Amino acid sequence: MIRTVNDEHMNNIYTPPVELLLKMKDIGFPARILKTVRSYLQNRRLQPLVSGSGSSAKRMESGVTQGTVLAPLLFTTYIR
Repeated sequence: MIRTVNDEHMNNIYTPPVELLLKMKDIGFPARILKTVRSYLQNRRLQPLVSGSGSSAKRMESGVTQGTVLAPLLFTTYIR
């Protein structure tokens, strides 16, 4: 199992792909959705857990967690 952790105190803030947000804006996504997607993609960290034991959290610089509802929509929008 992989847990996603939002870390508001990171020194190096990852900026989500500008191209994806621009494409979503061009398609006509409302500003509040763009803000939500940007927030969803920022400051993400992953921490692998196996049988309750986990390693230290690592910064996730690209992609989305597999199995999320947004992943197919974001991918389809990005490759469009």
